[in-house]
Amino acid sequence: RRVARHEAHWILSDQLISRITVQTSLQSGLSVVYSELLDFAGSEIYFTHDPSLIGRTFHDAQFAFADSIAIGLARDGAIHLNPPPHTVMSDADELIVIADDDDAIHLGQPGAPDLGALSSPTEVTRRPEATLILGANSGLPTLLAELDQYAVPGSRVTVVADSAPKLESLPRLNVDVVAADPASRSVLDRLNVRDYDHIIVLAAKERLSAERADAKTLIVLLHLRDIAERTGVSLNIVSEMIVDRNRELAEITQADDFIVSDHLTSRVMSQVSEDARLADVLDELFSPRGAEIYLRPVELYVTTEHDVDFYTVIEAASRRGETAIGYRLYADVRNSRRGYGIVINPTKTERRRFLPGDRIIVLAEG
Repeated sequence: RRVARHEAHWILSDQLISRITVQTSLQSGLSVVYSELLDFAGSEIYFTHDPSLIGRTFHDAQFAFADSIAIGLARDGAIHLNPPPHTVMSDADELIVIADDDDAIHLGQPGAPDLGALSSPTEVTRRPEATLILGANSGLPTLLAELDQYAVPGSRVTVVADSAPKLESLPRLNVDVVAADPASRSVLDRLNVRDYDHIIVLAAKERLSAERADAKTLIVLLHLRDIAERTGVSLNIVSEMIVDRNRELAEITQADDFIVSDHLTSRVMSQVSEDARLADVLDELFSPRGAEIYLRPVELYVTTEHDVDFYTVIEAASRRGETAIGYRLYADVRNSRRGYGIVINPTKTERRRFLPGDRIIVLAEG
């Protein structure tokens, strides 16, 4: 299925959803970030050109806008997200920004970051991980291929489905298939789900109607919630839903995140219909190559002992070769009325004290 075309380039909806599911399973909250960027009611991605920035660096542009965030450049027909901070802008370049509206894109008085609040640069070492996939549909092979792109060699995946699908071998992932009902409590108990780093629940959208598929997904999620409560462990769960209104019902299961396939796909279609160049921007965001969105521990950027403004966060990210676009507050991760803690394009002058567990949302190279 094709959702948009930009010149000779296609975005495929099955691949789109698989990419988002994989990325979100690795870092909770990412689907909320994407929904915010793709929703016409929130912050969106725009192209702009300001002659006063010609000859200045991308780092300068990151501090130049009052109510929007520079995230990249359109240059010579190509998209460059999260370019090096020292990149000098020319007359032919267009800035790619996140803003509440195109009328909100205007220059302001550059802020001064609090250098004393920056954390010391550090890196996180990744290890092989175990992922449990409950259920199967036509998107499973693509999902596994996407997951393999991110996996550390030696990582493993267990797929539990009513009928065992035939899957190709992958270079980094060891895949085991179990033919069993993923909605069966006895099956889940035997799997020792607490031993997995990530759990993905797929909707049976080819075999069942949308409502019945979501109902089965809900049963799986309720079992997982009960197992988590009984064993006192925290399970990292991402679930695919078909009908958007069922997401609110499924939130009682306390899963970390939900992917609503058709909802996200339709939002991509709407955005690209407004500006075809967004197809290339979204393609890079959703691809394992180039710049992607990450939610990383706040301690990598600023200390948790001081109130800081977002100019300081932008500077901290820039020094790591990243572009900060927002944050997630741990206290609100299950609060739908507060956007599950996600804040994109925050007011740069607003000061806040981040807490352990909070995340900074950045564009960075994978």
